[in-house]
Amino acid sequence: GAVVGMISQISGQPIKTFSVGFNEEKFNELPYARKISDKFLTDHTEIILKPEVIGLLPTLAYFFDEPFADSSAIPAYYISGIAAQQVKVVLTGDGGDESFAGYPRYRKIQWFKMLQCFPQSTIKTFEQWAIELLFGLDKQAEKLNRMDKKILRALFPDLRCFHFSEFFNGRIKKQLYGEFLQQELNHAHIERIKSMRQAGSTNTEGMNIVDRMLALDFAWYLPDDLMYKADIASMANSLEARCPFLDHQFLEFSAAIPPKWKVRRGTGKYILKKALESLLPHENIHRKKMGFTVPLHHWFRKELKDLSHDLLLSRNSRCRTLFQIPYIEKMLQEHLAYKSNHGRRLWALV
Repeated sequence: GAVVGMISQISGQPIKTFSVGFNEEKFNELPYARKISDKFLTDHTEIILKPEVIGLLPTLAYFFDEPFADSSAIPAYYISGIAAQQVKVVLTGDGGDESFAGYPRYRKIQWFKMLQCFPQSTIKTFEQWAIELLFGLDKQAEKLNRMDKKILRALFPDLRCFHFSEFFNGRIKKQLYGEFLQQELNHAHIERIKSMRQAGSTNTEGMNIVDRMLALDFAWYLPDDLMYKADIASMANSLEARCPFLDHQFLEFSAAIPPKWKVRRGTGKYILKKALESLLPHENIHRKKMGFTVPLHHWFRKELKDLSHDLLLSRNSRCRTLFQIPYIEKMLQEHLAYKSNHGRRLWALV
């Protein structure tokens, strides 16, 4: 996700590649991108992203034109601007995880088989109850503990396709949302998830659970987050981005590959990795899955501390009309004291 490659002119010049990284080693993929560049002798550009890029927030808000809480919009926009100084068209890796089951959630399906011995009517009733508990704001959902959630997600792994992006669980929303938001969003949010899941189940009846999860991500996560982010970030910099994994003929091919060749012995993207083993460094292919993430929890404890307080707690903050300010104060205090990691939640609020 951190590497953007360029189709060079057919002139014998090296292909141009671009990669963004961070000073925080845990989030930095530059060494792996450099291995690829060295192997294929590309004209490589590396960029280190620092907290100062938060100055891009007004620009990002202008171009995205709606609340967009995926923090990788920052590096996506920044690297698009750097690439646009040298090229007009880039290739990205978007769609690889959705085509070949690359996310960890695709591998956590063992418990799902236990439910299949029950009548379908019983399973449907239990599904509705699970959605209410995982995504609702009522008192019953508020009592749900961490182990309860793990069990429900294990029994219904396709709900992970929604739950992984829920920065605020029902218990937090109950304390964070103002009365208006609780009344307006709770029911609508649950019904939205039910309808999307129902549509996915209708179109994938009889499919393997991995295929059903992939279909959900193709219907929701890919177009509403990943592709939207890539499109806005690139076009805002007058850059054309193309995604080879999403070529329609390649998608028809990858969709026909049985799930057992996508997830095998606890490994996602199995057949893709096997196909490329002779071409790419072993450590690149077989290292642990890493998303295109930003070290928000570090930044909010240091460089973004004042900005977050000003935006979220000031007298004229719009948060005061939507949220319960004492809970935001509590989140900021816990984060600064290293009691909790609220990085993604604070970013969503900011």
